[in-house]
Amino acid sequence: MFCEFVDILTFLGNKGVDCFRLDAIAFLWKRVGTNSQNQPEVHALVQGLRAAMRIAAPSVIFKAEAIVAPSDLVAYLGTGEHAGKVSDLAYHNSLMVQAWSTLATGDGRLMAQALQGFAPIPTTTAWATYLRCHDDIGWAIDDMDAAAIGVSGYDHRQYVSGYYGGELIDSPARGAHFQVNPLTGDRRTSGSAASLAGIESAIESNDAQALELAMSRLMCGYSMIFGFGGLPLLYMGDEIALLNDQRYLHNPAQVGDNRWMHRPHMPWDVVAQRDSRATVAGQVFARMSALISARKSLASLHAATASVVFATDNPAVVAFRRRHPAGDLVELYNVSAQSQTVPTHSAWPFNGALVSEAITGTTVDLTEPTITLAPYAVWWLTAQPA
Repeated sequence: MFCEFVDILTFLGNKGVDCFRLDAIAFLWKRVGTNSQNQPEVHALVQGLRAAMRIAAPSVIFKAEAIVAPSDLVAYLGTGEHAGKVSDLAYHNSLMVQAWSTLATGDGRLMAQALQGFAPIPTTTAWATYLRCHDDIGWAIDDMDAAAIGVSGYDHRQYVSGYYGGELIDSPARGAHFQVNPLTGDRRTSGSAASLAGIESAIESNDAQALELAMSRLMCGYSMIFGFGGLPLLYMGDEIALLNDQRYLHNPAQVGDNRWMHRPHMPWDVVAQRDSRATVAGQVFARMSALISARKSLASLHAATASVVFATDNPAVVAFRRRHPAGDLVELYNVSAQSQTVPTHSAWPFNGALVSEAITGTTVDLTEPTITLAPYAVWWLTAQPA
């Protein structure tokens, strides 16, 4: 079987495939009496496959699709004897979950707690970071992480799935439950990024203020994805704020699977609006373009540099810090719908100064004792090395 795998990989590599997505890799090895997930033989097998490809097609890389618990995820990039010898990329499912969770609660403490617990990854590997994809959102929130900040993991999962699944009256999100388990209470979430962020409901209610908040909420989430380092992924249509597509309800082959609401055909008439600031598509496209330009300009976002996520003195403001010889980067995210003030010393670990904000290109005065961020504001602050 192993030789058959190698034969298939080398055949496809010879046809020009340069990246193999190892789908559901966590289930590669089966063992009676277990859930046949995350078995140690998985990593030995992948290491062997990767070694074979390094001989036959050394430019080919592996990307692990391991949607597993946070404590199991780093192993797919390699730990211990497998460090740097298995997959080259892995989807950072936990970052995605924590981004949506944080935007629902307006509290960054759980994100900081969860992401601080990740072991370092080999410097020759990288996270593939994403906010949305073709699949549903499974709320992989660890009970111990939740308990560390004084909340129930079960209750929190119920809250965020309800927030995005259309249960809470005061939620702006427009999503739907997927694969509800009546025994465990587990429910996953379908919906496009724009609809989950509240853009759809704001348009429905013709509420300009809610629309501005929703667009800022979407961009706050995507800024976390682009600012974490690694390889950020932009799901088709999110750059023009595509909403849920309900046409699947009229297709007999799709009606039983609500994930089709966020798998639309590309509406080229909406794409044509991307250069018009008078449209939602144009406003989001302009913000996304600025974010991408900032991302490309910062050497500190190279995958070999790790992000340190920390909570500030204000729970609604979460921060990422990246140390790099070309200059440090501190990212501040107001994850709430209200303006937030935070002591400068708890958000900026350097001496006070006038520093550059990379996304807007503006100068920020950090000599004041406090920093105030607008609702869902994002600041990427750069410091030159001493």
